[in-house]
Amino acid sequence: MHLDQRSENALAGVHPDLVRVVHRAAERSDCPFIVTEGVRTMKRQRELVAAGASKTLRSRHLTGHAIDFAPLVGGEVTWKWPPFAIVAEAFKRAAAELGVPIVWGGDWRTFRDGPHIELDRKPIPRDARARDAPGHRSVSRGCPSHRSRRRHARSTARHGPGVVRDDPAGPCPGCCSAR
Repeated sequence: MHLDQRSENALAGVHPDLVRVVHRAAERSDCPFIVTEGVRTMKRQRELVAAGASKTLRSRHLTGHAIDFAPLVGGEVTWKWPPFAIVAEAFKRAAAELGVPIVWGGDWRTFRDGPHIELDRKPIPRDARARDAPGHRSVSRGCPSHRSRRRHARSTARHGPGVVRDDPAGPCPGCCSAR
């Protein structure tokens, strides 16, 4: 199975490793699926939290490290649990083949989220999370005019990928790429 154009569009800005997993899962899955959502804005995330569809404002969707999918049965989207498990197994097999650790929201103990697939947080070093976000401009470790990479990670989580807020310490003197 190949992904439809809507699914391909939903993958815009998603981390390349996760995109590879999605494509491989589409080839391997016994149940066709669509990608319903990839990168989210903070506004969209707030709407989902308000509606009870999400529990956090720190979603991996904000940095392009998560996608949501929906299985297709008879060419129609279904929200029944068994097809989600079938597609999730295809994602897990694809991720294992590619050596990309993922987590399925259906395996969570609380707030099971059947449509959700994300890159596993554990193998991604803390300072690399924001750096890997689509469009993020990283800061070199030794830049004296920037407090830390964590500040940029928080900015990305709050304001979306590719947005780096002005540093109150002043402009970068040219030692890093955040100018």
